[in-house]
Amino acid sequence: MAPLSRFRLLALVMSLALCHQVAAAQDRFTLGSPSLTVAEVQGRPAMVERLRSLGYEVWHFGESWVRVSYETDRVVGWWNADGALKVELRAGADVTRGTTFAAGSSGDDLVRLQGTPKGLTPYPETGISIWRYGPSTVRVALTDGRVVSWDDPGRILRARCTSFDDLSCTASDADVGRGTTSLPPSRGVPTGTPTATPAPGAPPQLQAEVRLEDDGGDGALDGDERAMVRVTVRNRGRGTARALSLALSTPDARGVEFGNGARLDSLAPGEVGTMRVRLAAPATLRDGTLLVDVRIREGNGFDLDPALRLSVTTRAFRTPRFVLDGVVVADQSGDGRISPREIVEMRVRIANRGAGEGRDVRATLRLGADLFLTPDSPKSATFGTMRANDVRDLVFSVFSNSRATDFNVAVDVRDSRARFDTVFTLPLALDRPIASSQVIVERFRPGEAPAAPPLIVDVDSGVPRARARNANAVAVVLGVERYERLPSVSFAARDAAVFREYATRTFGVHDDPEHLYYGLDTEVTGTALRKLFGTDGWLSRRVTPETDVIVYWAGHGGPDLKTRAPYLLPADGDANYPEQTGYALRELYARLAALGAKSVTVFIDACFSGWTRDAGQLLVGARDVSVSVENPVLTNDRMAVFAASAGNQVSSAWPAMRHGLFTYYVLKGLRGAADADGTPGITVGELDAYLRREVPPQAGRLDREQRPQLTAVKTDRVLVLP
Repeated sequence: MAPLSRFRLLALVMSLALCHQVAAAQDRFTLGSPSLTVAEVQGRPAMVERLRSLGYEVWHFGESWVRVSYETDRVVGWWNADGALKVELRAGADVTRGTTFAAGSSGDDLVRLQGTPKGLTPYPETGISIWRYGPSTVRVALTDGRVVSWDDPGRILRARCTSFDDLSCTASDADVGRGTTSLPPSRGVPTGTPTATPAPGAPPQLQAEVRLEDDGGDGALDGDERAMVRVTVRNRGRGTARALSLALSTPDARGVEFGNGARLDSLAPGEVGTMRVRLAAPATLRDGTLLVDVRIREGNGFDLDPALRLSVTTRAFRTPRFVLDGVVVADQSGDGRISPREIVEMRVRIANRGAGEGRDVRATLRLGADLFLTPDSPKSATFGTMRANDVRDLVFSVFSNSRATDFNVAVDVRDSRARFDTVFTLPLALDRPIASSQVIVERFRPGEAPAAPPLIVDVDSGVPRARARNANAVAVVLGVERYERLPSVSFAARDAAVFREYATRTFGVHDDPEHLYYGLDTEVTGTALRKLFGTDGWLSRRVTPETDVIVYWAGHGGPDLKTRAPYLLPADGDANYPEQTGYALRELYARLAALGAKSVTVFIDACFSGWTRDAGQLLVGARDVSVSVENPVLTNDRMAVFAASAGNQVSSAWPAMRHGLFTYYVLKGLRGAADADGTPGITVGELDAYLRREVPPQAGRLDREQRPQLTAVKTDRVLVLP
C-alpha cells in the first residue's frame, strides 16, 4: 500500500472519530477530541514534544501520552501506559450483535466487544493503525476503519478466524479443538450440506513431507510463539485424489493450539500440493518434545498411509530484554560540549540482552521542549526481529534553541507485545562535557555472539597529540562524498573529518584558516581546486622553504580513456570529461613540487580504475583501464605520496569501520601501530610497510584486491612524533 499523506491520514482518523462519537461528558476525551478538551480533562502535560516535521505533537502525562495533530488540533492517538488517561471510545449505533470479531469487522464492533484500547497509534506508512489491548494488538485499516489482522498472545481478544487458510489471525477456543483440528467445510459449500465425491477412475497414491516453520526461524517452538506446519503432498498414483483434508493431533498438546485444517479439492497424478496449519504456543510452554501426528484423508478412502509423525522441539518462553548498549555523541564545534543552537550527531545502540527474540521492534525518539531534529534525521527506525544479542543503531542529528535549559532525549523501544516496551532516557545535558555523559551500558561477552560493528571506531577517538605545535606546517584536507553527477563515495566526508583531527593534533598543524584548508562536498569544485593549488593560490601563498605540507584527498578519481592519465574528480566533475572537469594528478604533483617546501606528504584515498569504493562502475568502458599514479616530479626527495591502490584496483570502503579501508589503516598507523622499531616517531617507510602488510588481507576479506602504493625517494623521513 502506498504511504498516505498526512492530510489523508487526518481525514481518515477524523472519520473514525465520528463513528465512535465524541463522548458527551467532558470528563473523558476520545479520538478526534480537540486539544482543549484533553487539557480540561487531563490538566497540564508534564512534557510536550513538538514534532512539526511529522505533523503532530505528543503530550506526556506520566508514562502515558496523547498525540495531537498540528493541522486539526485534535487527538489522533494515545498510549495509556499507567491508566492516567481519561480516554474512551464508544461504538456507533449501527453495529452487528455478534459475539466475536473477524478480519473485515468494523472498528465499532471491535470497540463494542473489546472496549477502549490501551493504545491507539496510526502508521500512515503502512496504512494501518495499531489498537493495543494489554499484550494483544489489532491492526485496523486507515482506509475504511475495518480489522485487518491481530496478534493475541494474551488470549484476551474475542476474535475468530473466518477461513481455514487465514494465516493473519490466531486461533480461538471457539473454532479450535485442544490437541486436534476441527476441519471446516469445503470452499463454497454451506455447513451441513452433504457433497458427493466423484468415483475414482484409477487409484491415487499419496506421499507427503512435513516441516515446521516457526516465526523465530530456528526450527523450535518457543513459548508464546506462532508457527506453521507445512505439508507438501504428491500424488504418485494413476488416479486423481479428491477432497483431501489435513488433520493434526497429539497425545499431549500441553496448551499448544492448532488452527483449522487445510483442504485440497483435487490432486491430479504427478501434481504436488501444499497444505498448512497454524500453531499457537502458550507462554507456559516448557522445554521438551511435542509429537504431532499428521494425517491426510482422501474423499474415496485413499488416505496417506502410513500417517506421518512430526517431532517438534519445544522451549520455555524466553523474554527479550532491551538495553541501552551505548551512546556516541559528536558535537559540531568539536569542543566536547553540547551548546545551545549546536547540531549534535548521535548514534544510539539498542541491544536485546534477553534470551528471547523481540518482534516487530521499533524505536522512536522523544525530544524534550526546545529540541529539534535536522530535516534529514529519522524520527524512528524499524528494527524488525531482534534475536538474542542482536544490536541495532539509531543515528540522528538534533539541536536546541536558545531557550533550552536541558537536553532531554529519550528512545522509546516497542515490541509487538506491549509488555516488553521500554523507554531509555539518554544521559545528556547542556554545557557539560560530553565524555562524562557517554555510556556503554553492556558489552558482548566472549563467545556469546558474533561481534557487532563497533559503536566507537578506535581511530576516531583518543587521537594522539604531537609533542608541540608545528608553526611551519600547513594542511589541505578535502573530502567529496556527494557528487552532482556521480555516485557517492561512501564515508569520504567522515574520512576527511577524522583526518582533519589527525592533521591538527598528530601532525601539529594550527587549526585556523591560515594553516588549514578544509573542504567537503560542494565546497570542493574544480574552480576551488585551481584556486587552491594554482600559481599564487591559497597554498603557494603560505609555503616557505621551512614549511611542511600535508595534503589529503578522499573522493573519486578517474582515468582519461584516451591518454590513461589519472584525474581527481571534484564535486562538479564528470567522469566522461575528466580533462575538462577534473584536476590532473600530474598537475597536482607538479604544483606541489614547485612550492619549494621543506617536505610534502600526500595521501590519496581514491582509485583511478573507473570503479567506485563500493565496486560500482563509475565510467562505462573503464573495465580494463590501468593508469599510473606515479610522476617524474616525484623523484624530488622532499615528496612522499601514499596512494590507496594500484592503478587498476578499487580503493575500498570498510563499512564495519565506517571509513575507507586505506584511510582507516593510515590513521591507525599514524597513532602508533606502524612503529616498527620502537623508536620515537613514525617514518615514511614504516607507514608504507604497515599499509602493505595490513590493507591487502583485509581487502581480501571484503572480496577485493587492493595494494597501497608509495612513491618516495627518502623513506626514513619522520612523519609524526606522537
